[in-house]
Amino acid sequence: DTPMVEKSKLDENKEGKAVDPSYFCGMIGTLLYLTVKAYRHQISLFKEHVENRVIELYFVNTEYQLADLLTKALGRERIEFLINKLGMRSFTLETLKQLTDEVNE
Repeated sequence: DTPMVEKSKLDENKEGKAVDPSYFCGMIGTLLYLTVKAYRHQISLFKEHVENRVIELYFVNTEYQLADLLTKALGRERIEFLINKLGMRSFTLETLKQLTDEVNE
């Protein structure tokens, strides 16, 4: 059996005085509100830039989506294509051996 914690760390302050748990709930609520408010502000600024044509948005087909390299499980052929588009070298075993040989020379 898992032992239960008998006393919460939030029950008392450093001096050992009892603390109202609603105080901590209120702080968390305030922090969440401020975080959401900051995101809403950023989104409204972004939206404004799009409307004023400071930023232009374009649809990019998944075939050319370079961010997919970091977010999806892709096949070797697709990874090789994207690595090439990014101007990177492929890190196959042969390539790593060649790089090691170049450094050792």
